[in-house]
Amino acid sequence: MLIELCEHSVMAPLRGTVIDVGAAGDPGGEFEFARRCLAAGAEHVIAVDPLFCGQPVRPPAKVTVVRAAVVPYPLPHWECLVVTHPPKGSYLGRFPPARPECQLARRLQAPVVDLEELMSRFRLNRAALIKMDCEGAEGPILKSWPGPVADQVSVEFHDHLGFPGDPPDHFLQWYRPVRHRAYRRRGRVAHWDSLFVLKDQYRC
Repeated sequence: MLIELCEHSVMAPLRGTVIDVGAAGDPGGEFEFARRCLAAGAEHVIAVDPLFCGQPVRPPAKVTVVRAAVVPYPLPHWECLVVTHPPKGSYLGRFPPARPECQLARRLQAPVVDLEELMSRFRLNRAALIKMDCEGAEGPILKSWPGPVADQVSVEFHDHLGFPGDPPDHFLQWYRPVRHRAYRRRGRVAHWDSLFVLKDQYRC
Protein backbone atom coordinates (compact mmCIF):
# COMPACT_ATOMS: atom_id res chain seq x y z
CA MET A 1 0.00 0.00 0.00
CA LEU A 2 1.43 3.37 -1.02
CA ILE A 3 1.19 6.03 1.69
CA GLU A 4 2.48 9.60 2.11
CA LEU A 5 4.68 10.41 5.09
CA CYS A 6 5.74 14.06 5.38
CA GLU A 7 5.81 14.58 1.58
CA HIS A 8 7.62 11.26 1.01
CA SER A 9 6.00 8.25 -0.64
CA VAL A 10 6.47 4.97 1.24
CA MET A 11 5.15 1.44 0.86
CA ALA A 12 3.44 0.24 4.04
CA PRO A 13 3.56 -1.66 6.27
CA LEU A 14 7.19 -1.13 7.24
CA ARG A 15 9.21 -3.88 8.93
CA GLY A 16 12.63 -3.46 10.50
CA THR A 17 14.86 -0.38 10.63
CA VAL A 18 14.40 2.93 8.82
CA ILE A 19 17.34 5.25 8.05
CA ASP A 20 16.18 8.87 7.84
CA VAL A 21 18.88 10.96 6.11
CA GLY A 22 18.03 14.63 6.56
CA ALA A 23 15.84 14.19 9.60
CA ALA A 24 16.01 17.74 10.98
CA GLY A 25 13.84 19.38 8.33
CA ASP A 26 10.69 17.28 8.67
CA PRO A 27 7.47 19.05 7.73
CA GLY A 28 5.15 19.00 10.71
CA GLY A 29 7.84 19.14 13.39
CA GLU A 30 10.96 17.45 14.68
CA PHE A 31 11.06 13.65 14.14
CA GLU A 32 7.63 13.69 12.53
CA PHE A 33 8.75 11.35 9.74
CA ALA A 34 10.24 8.96 12.30
CA ARG A 35 7.03 8.95 14.35
CA ARG A 36 4.96 8.14 11.30
CA CYS A 37 7.33 5.35 10.26
CA LEU A 38 7.00 3.79 13.72
CA ALA A 39 3.22 4.08 13.46
CA ALA A 40 3.44 2.32 10.06
CA GLY A 41 5.22 -0.67 11.61
CA ALA A 42 8.94 0.21 11.70
CA GLU A 43 10.82 -1.19 14.69
CA HIS A 44 13.61 1.41 14.85
CA VAL A 45 14.50 4.70 13.13
CA ILE A 46 18.03 6.07 12.72
CA ALA A 47 17.70 9.84 12.31
CA VAL A 48 20.76 11.40 10.67
CA ASP A 49 21.37 15.11 10.16
CA PRO A 50 24.30 17.55 10.57
CA LEU A 51 21.87 20.15 11.90
CA PHE A 52 21.61 18.10 15.11
CA CYS A 53 25.23 19.04 15.89
CA GLY A 54 25.61 21.34 18.86
CA GLN A 55 21.95 21.38 19.83
CA PRO A 56 19.89 19.34 22.29
CA VAL A 57 17.29 17.06 20.77
CA ARG A 58 14.68 14.83 22.35
CA PRO A 59 14.02 11.89 20.07
CA PRO A 60 11.00 9.71 20.76
CA ALA A 61 11.40 6.11 21.87
CA LYS A 62 12.91 3.77 19.25
CA VAL A 63 14.63 6.70 17.47
CA THR A 64 18.43 6.98 17.52
CA VAL A 65 20.02 10.32 16.57
CA VAL A 66 23.25 10.47 14.54
CA ARG A 67 24.82 13.94 14.44
CA ALA A 68 26.55 13.72 11.06
CA ALA A 69 26.22 14.36 7.35
CA VAL A 70 25.88 11.39 5.00
CA VAL A 71 28.42 11.61 2.17
CA PRO A 72 28.74 9.57 -1.04
CA TYR A 73 32.10 7.96 -0.24
CA PRO A 74 34.34 7.29 2.80
CA LEU A 75 36.03 10.45 4.08
CA PRO A 76 37.49 9.46 7.45
CA HIS A 77 39.69 12.54 7.89
CA TRP A 78 37.43 15.21 6.44
CA GLU A 79 34.69 17.34 7.90
CA CYS A 80 32.11 18.86 5.62
CA LEU A 81 30.85 22.38 5.79
CA VAL A 82 27.10 22.56 6.04
CA VAL A 83 25.43 25.78 4.96
CA THR A 84 22.11 26.38 6.63
CA HIS A 85 19.45 28.86 5.67
CA PRO A 86 16.01 29.67 7.07
CA PRO A 87 13.69 28.08 7.77
CA LYS A 88 15.62 24.79 7.72
CA GLY A 89 17.88 23.01 5.30
CA SER A 90 21.47 22.02 4.78
CA TYR A 91 23.92 21.65 1.94
CA LEU A 92 27.12 19.65 1.89
CA GLY A 93 30.11 21.85 1.27
CA ARG A 94 31.20 19.62 -1.61
CA PHE A 95 27.87 20.26 -3.35
CA PRO A 96 27.40 24.05 -3.08
CA PRO A 97 23.87 25.40 -3.45
CA ALA A 98 22.86 27.44 -6.45
CA ARG A 99 20.55 29.67 -4.45
CA PRO A 100 22.15 33.08 -3.79
CA GLU A 101 20.52 33.59 -0.38
CA CYS A 102 22.74 30.83 1.01
CA GLN A 103 25.82 33.02 0.59
CA LEU A 104 24.83 34.91 3.75
CA ALA A 105 23.96 31.82 5.78
CA ARG A 106 25.97 30.57 8.72
CA ARG A 107 28.31 27.63 8.40
CA LEU A 108 28.97 24.80 10.80
CA GLN A 109 31.30 21.85 10.78
CA ALA A 110 29.87 18.37 11.09
CA PRO A 111 31.29 14.86 11.16
CA VAL A 112 30.65 12.77 8.07
CA VAL A 113 29.60 9.18 7.51
CA ASP A 114 28.96 7.17 4.36
CA LEU A 115 26.08 4.72 4.00
CA GLU A 116 28.17 1.57 4.40
CA GLU A 117 29.77 2.85 7.60
CA LEU A 118 26.39 3.88 8.99
CA MET A 119 24.88 0.44 8.34
CA SER A 120 27.93 -1.29 9.79
CA ARG A 121 27.69 0.84 12.93
CA PHE A 122 24.14 -0.41 13.53
CA ARG A 123 24.85 -3.97 12.27
CA LEU A 124 22.35 -3.71 9.42
CA ASN A 125 22.51 -5.88 6.33
CA ARG A 126 19.41 -4.30 4.87
CA ALA A 127 17.15 -1.48 6.02
CA ALA A 128 13.40 -1.51 5.58
CA LEU A 129 13.56 2.02 4.15
CA ILE A 130 16.15 4.68 3.47
CA LYS A 131 14.70 8.16 3.13
CA MET A 132 16.92 10.92 1.71
CA ASP A 133 16.22 14.62 1.93
CA CYS A 134 19.72 16.06 2.09
CA GLU A 135 19.52 19.13 -0.15
CA GLY A 136 21.58 18.19 -3.16
CA ALA A 137 23.62 15.23 -1.95
CA GLU A 138 20.96 12.73 -3.08
CA GLY A 139 22.35 12.35 -6.61
CA PRO A 140 25.98 11.72 -5.59
CA ILE A 141 24.89 9.31 -2.84
CA LEU A 142 22.84 7.29 -5.33
CA LYS A 143 25.83 7.18 -7.70
CA SER A 144 27.89 5.54 -4.96
CA TRP A 145 25.06 3.28 -3.74
CA PRO A 146 26.79 0.20 -2.26
CA GLY A 147 24.19 -2.42 -3.24
CA PRO A 148 20.62 -3.51 -2.51
CA VAL A 149 20.86 -2.28 1.07
CA ALA A 150 17.21 -1.30 1.61
CA ASP A 151 13.81 -2.68 0.67
CA GLN A 152 12.76 0.77 -0.52
CA VAL A 153 14.38 4.16 -1.09
CA SER A 154 12.36 7.37 -0.81
CA VAL A 155 14.21 10.38 -2.24
CA GLU A 156 13.49 14.08 -2.58
CA PHE A 157 15.21 15.49 -5.67
CA HIS A 158 15.70 19.21 -6.25
CA ASP A 159 15.60 20.79 -9.71
CA HIS A 160 17.30 23.97 -8.48
CA LEU A 161 20.34 22.00 -7.27
CA GLY A 162 20.92 20.30 -10.59
CA PHE A 163 19.71 16.80 -9.63
CA PRO A 164 16.34 16.31 -11.35
CA GLY A 165 16.09 12.68 -10.35
CA ASP A 166 17.72 10.45 -12.95
CA PRO A 167 19.19 7.60 -10.89
CA PRO A 168 22.40 5.93 -12.12
CA ASP A 169 22.16 2.68 -14.05
CA HIS A 170 23.73 0.53 -11.34
CA PHE A 171 21.09 1.69 -8.84
CA LEU A 172 18.31 0.71 -11.27
CA GLN A 173 19.78 -2.77 -11.55
CA TRP A 174 18.43 -3.39 -8.05
CA TYR A 175 15.49 -0.98 -7.79
CA ARG A 176 12.43 -0.12 -9.84
CA PRO A 177 10.66 3.24 -9.68
CA VAL A 178 7.18 3.32 -8.17
CA ARG A 179 6.60 7.07 -7.88
CA HIS A 180 8.28 10.12 -9.41
CA ARG A 181 6.22 13.28 -9.27
CA ALA A 182 6.67 16.99 -8.64
CA TYR A 183 4.99 17.59 -5.29
CA ARG A 184 5.94 21.23 -4.88
CA ARG A 185 6.62 23.67 -7.68
CA ARG A 186 7.67 27.32 -7.52
CA GLY A 187 7.81 28.76 -10.99
CA ARG A 188 10.13 26.49 -12.96
CA VAL A 189 11.64 24.93 -9.84
CA ALA A 190 10.22 21.59 -8.68
CA HIS A 191 10.84 19.24 -5.77
CA TRP A 192 10.38 15.62 -6.80
CA ASP A 193 8.99 12.89 -4.59
CA SER A 194 10.53 9.62 -5.83
CA LEU A 195 10.11 6.11 -4.47
CA PHE A 196 12.10 3.05 -5.58
CA VAL A 197 11.51 -0.51 -4.39
CA LEU A 198 13.79 -3.53 -4.49
CA LYS A 199 13.16 -5.63 -7.60
CA ASP A 200 13.96 -8.97 -5.94
CA GLN A 201 13.05 -10.11 -2.44
CA TYR A 202 10.92 -7.06 -1.80
CA ARG A 203 9.43 -7.79 1.58
CA CYS A 204 6.84 -5.04 2.09
